[in-house]
Amino acid sequence: MTQHETRASAFESCPYRRRGRGTYSRRSTPRALAIRLEPSTPGHRRIARGFTFSSSRPATVSSPAGERILRTARVVLPEIERAELDLNRDSKEMLGTIRIGVECDSCYSWLAGSLRRFGRRYPNIVLQLSTTSAQRPIQALLKNDIDLAVVAQPLRELRIRLCELFEEEFVAVVAPAHSLAEKEYLLPKDFASETLFCPGTFSEGLLYQKVLRPAGIRPKEVNEITLMEPTLQLVKYGFGITVLARWAIHSRPANDEFRTVPITSRGLRRTWHAATRSSRNLPEYLTTLLEALQSESGR
Repeated sequence: MTQHETRASAFESCPYRRRGRGTYSRRSTPRALAIRLEPSTPGHRRIARGFTFSSSRPATVSSPAGERILRTARVVLPEIERAELDLNRDSKEMLGTIRIGVECDSCYSWLAGSLRRFGRRYPNIVLQLSTTSAQRPIQALLKNDIDLAVVAQPLRELRIRLCELFEEEFVAVVAPAHSLAEKEYLLPKDFASETLFCPGTFSEGLLYQKVLRPAGIRPKEVNEITLMEPTLQLVKYGFGITVLARWAIHSRPANDEFRTVPITSRGLRRTWHAATRSSRNLPEYLTTLLEALQSESGR
């Protein structure tokens, strides 16, 4: 018998087993507080050394010793139960594969670190990033091609459940010597004479959809550049301006090379969500990832 099996046997033969919430059974007489010790395991024999019993019959230990052990059992047994639940959850339920799709590449700037930390904590959960679902992550989710989509688009779909992650603000990024650098905030008309470096498709971007199109404004020139570093180099030397999330530019070591200006007096914001299918019972490993993303985004 292994050491684990010996301990399990000792626990199974313990006279005080939990019955329901806050109660314990006793195999002794109802009138006297007593504990029956089976001298069959090393643990029981160590407990029994301080008492006298016959080798042919189990020993009966009366209070105050019985009271002392009972108080200990009331503390220890619930902890054992919680430990067993945790071990069962880690070894059985926390296994699975989560396929993840993102709405745009900028997600990876904050999502990759969160997924890395989650993977270290739960090594038995496989995280797969789907690049083919980037254009239409919600459709991929409904087709069961992915299990979780990270999106910022407004959504009204009964088959989709949204879990809010965080809100981000977009700002104009300009060179320190640019004429817009000292403005309190930018209005739509301020973009009309500018060259705009756009990370992604201009007509699908938040700036155009929420600010410029309603005002009937279009920048003098639009250059769609998907890579942020070349864009910032062009902005740094005065070739134009760009629009980025505030956290993206402030996370750079040398952010004093740029000035950030809010867009409109109310600011230009969007909220990121983690989207899943509206199943009544999500797998526990998927629920755990959602909770981890929420916790990370709240830092």
